[in-house]
Amino acid sequence: MASVVIQRKLLMYVAVLFLISGCTDYKFGQLDLLPKTNIKTALDNLTVLIPHRYKERITRRYTDGSPAIIRTYDIMYNDLKKEMRYHQTGSLRHEAMYVNGTIAPDNSAIWWYPNGNRTSLLVIDDDFNMVQGTIWYESGQIQFHFEDDDYYWWNEAGRIDRKGSLIDSSWSLPVWSYRGRFIGTRQLTQLENRFWIEKWVLFNNDLQPVITGNVACSMRDSSTVDRIINEEWSLLDSAKSVAELQIAAQRLLNLIHGGTHFVTGSDWYLNDDVDLLEPIDRLGGNESFISFIGGEPSKYFKGRHFNQNYYLEFFPDGYFTHLWYDHYTDSGYFRVSPSGNRLFLHYKSGIYSGESHAIDIINHRKIHYRFRNCSYFIAPKRN
Repeated sequence: MASVVIQRKLLMYVAVLFLISGCTDYKFGQLDLLPKTNIKTALDNLTVLIPHRYKERITRRYTDGSPAIIRTYDIMYNDLKKEMRYHQTGSLRHEAMYVNGTIAPDNSAIWWYPNGNRTSLLVIDDDFNMVQGTIWYESGQIQFHFEDDDYYWWNEAGRIDRKGSLIDSSWSLPVWSYRGRFIGTRQLTQLENRFWIEKWVLFNNDLQPVITGNVACSMRDSSTVDRIINEEWSLLDSAKSVAELQIAAQRLLNLIHGGTHFVTGSDWYLNDDVDLLEPIDRLGGNESFISFIGGEPSKYFKGRHFNQNYYLEFFPDGYFTHLWYDHYTDSGYFRVSPSGNRLFLHYKSGIYSGESHAIDIINHRKIHYRFRNCSYFIAPKRN
């Protein structure tokens, strides 16, 4: 009798899991809803079933109107979950799962050439270390592979050029962006205890070298490495100036996560060749700001969504802030349409950085945020 009861309970769990999997396009492992050893946790956490929690939108378009970037957001937590990029021909360029704005650990971040061949595949761990990485030439010939601390480089003819291990006193490794994109190479040239020199080469969007130079590296503590460009780099092939590219390179170095086989925190000087979805720079002016604000120091709106409060504050200089969960803040600039019935938010920081979002002005007390499908109402400023 006891075995029958147990079997019925197991069948009930399986039925609920099938129900959940049929209601979402996301894998449980990707959303951390189903730990391998704890089924009950997954059954207790049914927030994935909340309607309209996950929303997909085109965030960039090419000049001909074709989609360049499509993102899927968890708007309950303002978190990017998935990003897909496309070449202008329509073929897939990039696909990856994301957590907190960077590629998700233990998931493959993949990039493709316009001809459909893979450019690269990267898997990282929770500390932004490279667990597995593979790079291909446009012909399909493998160029680099890293796994279990060992790496190999091949030339285009298929012969091994270099090989080594992270435990060696020398290394030659790719530079990866925080989107899992292959953006350059770096090679150890000098090692002295807690100080070493790396020779860097950074590429353009076509994976062609544009600038090279040495980087001085020093261990600040057990987990932090300072990397500084201490001499002028050499220009290889670019219409940009050495100084401009070197500043961009140092900015990239300042945002690095991890130590030896790290993933960077920047995308170098990636040019997406795409237009903003909403051309906000051509809308409105300061007189529209003043009309919308009404002569006050700022205008404050409060919305309630997913049982949480969200706050939008607009300032006369065109600046806005978006606050949620009492401590997460995104910000940027806004414009008012010439007709005065719509706002366009252009985010400069946060998960939506670089995007434009439209808000309908219903009346002087109410606005409606289209993407979030949430209305905000005028409210007194929080202290």
